[in-house]
Amino acid sequence: MTRDELSHYLARLESWQEAIAFEPIKHTYKFNGIDRPSVSELMRPLSVMVYGGESSRFAKEAMDRGRRAHAAMEALDAVGIYPIEYDTMKYIDAYTAWRESRPEFEIVANEKRVCYNQNSPWFCGTIDKLAYDAGFGRVFLIDIKTGETAHPELWRVQMEMYEMALLSMGLYTSGSFVVQCMKDGSFVEHDIKSDTGIVGSLGNIHAYMKGEADGDNILQ
Repeated sequence: MTRDELSHYLARLESWQEAIAFEPIKHTYKFNGIDRPSVSELMRPLSVMVYGGESSRFAKEAMDRGRRAHAAMEALDAVGIYPIEYDTMKYIDAYTAWRESRPEFEIVANEKRVCYNQNSPWFCGTIDKLAYDAGFGRVFLIDIKTGETAHPELWRVQMEMYEMALLSMGLYTSGSFVVQCMKDGSFVEHDIKSDTGIVGSLGNIHAYMKGEADGDNILQ
């Protein structure tokens, strides 16, 4: 992908943003004014198995810390400075260290809404970042995690859904990486092979629980 092709790629991604609305308090999406489930909502059966479905004070604090760390990383990418907060500084250090370890990656998109729209827009989500490798002309999907425990079984499904959404929007990626940023300032990069093949099953479970399907695979 050349620079000119990248410009068209990013313009196409931007053209979708108005149609995909996100309500951050309830974490809900609409596509052209119609409610659509989120990636997180479809993944809930898996998340409950891993996390136990708990919404403790500590879990809420971790989610808030992660949200603020993500916002600081986005600011760092955009303007080179970020708000300094005691409980997120080390995560930013980890992200900065990862960026330095990947000089070939240029962050070209941050926090973009996506929608799987093959036949019908069945789910929406927000990707963290897209990175462009000019040397090989490739675009990679990047997701940032702020936590000490790796959950590759969940991440594979999440990244698969993002890749499906981007592809249905006419946007191809060459691969996916999850960057796990630690509270001590270190990081681990995970090369994600997103080929689980279970996204259709998650769609069916969601539709069944909502009374919207009778067993047909809504994502075929």
